[in-house]
Amino acid sequence: MKVVLIPGLRDEELIEEMLEAKSRMDGEEWEEYMLDCASQGDEYMDAMYYICENGNEMLEEQAQYFENCLLGDESAYYVARMGGFLDSMCC
Repeated sequence: MKVVLIPGLRDEELIEEMLEAKSRMDGEEWEEYMLDCASQGDEYMDAMYYICENGNEMLEEQAQYFENCLLGDESAYYVARMGGFLDSMCC
């Protein structure tokens, strides 16, 4: 099992909007802005990837985290879902 994250299409307008916001915000404002953006949809997460200085590295690290969850801490849950006996694991 291998987890792979692939960024979506570049939205140059959204990327420019986010870069402009970053240029005028302090650290705390930027953090709040990014958290708000993350809740608005995939296109914002994709734009964050494209403005991140080390986007590829971050994507690889996040994929590794998900893979570790899938094959490690969360493997029993995944197996239960695949085996169709998730309800029997509850309570």
